[in-house]
Amino acid sequence: ANSYNNIDILYRAKGESEKALECYTKSLSIELSTMGENHPEVAATYNNIGLVHKVEGDYEKALECYTKSLSIRLNKLGENHPNVANSFNNRGVMYKDRGDHQKTLECHMKSLSIHLNTLGEDQPNVATSYNIGNVYKVNNELEKALEYYTKSLSIRLNTLEEDHDDVTRVKENIASLGIWTWNKEVSALLGD
Repeated sequence: ANSYNNIDILYRAKGESEKALECYTKSLSIELSTMGENHPEVAATYNNIGLVHKVEGDYEKALECYTKSLSIRLNKLGENHPNVANSFNNRGVMYKDRGDHQKTLECHMKSLSIHLNTLGEDQPNVATSYNIGNVYKVNNELEKALEYYTKSLSIRLNTLEEDHDDVTRVKENIASLGIWTWNKEVSALLGD
């Protein structure tokens, strides 16, 4: 099963979704027969299958896989585990793509809470969770979006180089709000 997982990661990286899905499906079959359906490796494979479905635009199948992954992770790892946070985050992304901003917010808030509890404040995964600002931006809650983007940017600047793509992306998110100029803390982070 591990060999198939390694091969399908390569296919996914190359953009060959069909081959990746074929390998993940073989891997899942082997894992289910050898480990049972409630093993963390099975959860990881469901998550990876969900990623492929998402790339292909099949959001229903992706959400179904993410839900299976989350259920197994909650059962085996408990609610306070980084992998559970990642599952909530992936589900949140799917709800965002479907336009369900309330469920998106719920999933991302849960992910953020778990990441803060398990990893602490100054971690890249926490910075990613703070991109919950995207949901607030869509809901036109710009000050709330700014609050979360600023937290994300602060962590990214502490953990990454200034010219890193993730830093640039958060700066662009802040700039797109068009309201940051009045905030001295944000201006300092942006280098203005």
